[in-house]
Amino acid sequence: MDRLFTSQAEPLPWLPGLNGMLLFYLETDGSDSAELLTTRECWDPAVSPDHKHVACGTFVIPTDSVQFQSTELIVVTTDGTAAGTSASTPLANVQTFSYAWSPDGKKIVFVGARKDPANSANTLVGVFTINADLSGMTQLTSESFAGNTIRSPGPASFSPDGKSIIYNVTADNNIRVMNVDGTNPMVLPVVGDGPVFTRDGSKILFVNFTWDSAQSRYISQIESMNPDGNNVQAIVNPGFSVQDFYYDIAISPDGLQIAYDDSNVGPGKIYIANVDGSGATAIPGGGSQGIGW
Repeated sequence: MDRLFTSQAEPLPWLPGLNGMLLFYLETDGSDSAELLTTRECWDPAVSPDHKHVACGTFVIPTDSVQFQSTELIVVTTDGTAAGTSASTPLANVQTFSYAWSPDGKKIVFVGARKDPANSANTLVGVFTINADLSGMTQLTSESFAGNTIRSPGPASFSPDGKSIIYNVTADNNIRVMNVDGTNPMVLPVVGDGPVFTRDGSKILFVNFTWDSAQSRYISQIESMNPDGNNVQAIVNPGFSVQDFYYDIAISPDGLQIAYDDSNVGPGKIYIANVDGSGATAIPGGGSQGIGW
């Protein structure tokens, strides 16, 4: 059966006394789970279309956890064999996160952030693509912000035909679609985070945050819309607060189901539901930083 891959906070074998994000697999019926990679941290796991590899982020130096120090994008085999591990440092002094594969398995899209070399008070961020062998990195978008003025791109992913990339920018949280080479960016009239296309390309799923005045907090829910931004509908409304919901949506290889996590810190649960949001079922696991399917 198809497995889910998650990053979970666990003690680091090479750094006693400290926890980090380690890669786990979970059977979708909850029958089995195991730690997959014990030599490196691995966050935001993304599963290749052939289900043989996982791309994720890690620190260049295993003990390096200082913000804006160099990170690596690594690719490991889904059976965790060391021989299947490759690594690259796409950028110097950059944080990379939020990875996704192209439908043909030839490219990976991710988000990068680094200090502006011209002004250390500013941050430069953008959407990047890189070949599956971790060569040929290309920056597609560029945003700069200072202080608390946030213009960071959110998770990016490919359309099923491989011709477009969808993402959001936190300056306005509007979802954007652009050509795979970064041209012709279009801002959709929809606010949301973590957008992904369904496997057939008929819908875009994303997380929206709404203010609950009665509880004085933001509440998150998963919504769907047409590729042009019309026909927005809520499909999962678990009532989680923003602090308790990791905005990552994974779609099953057959396109019939989705997985999502109810917590990005501490113990949590992973839920599997039909792609329309119905029939949600919890499976053991959670507290993850990203879900790959």
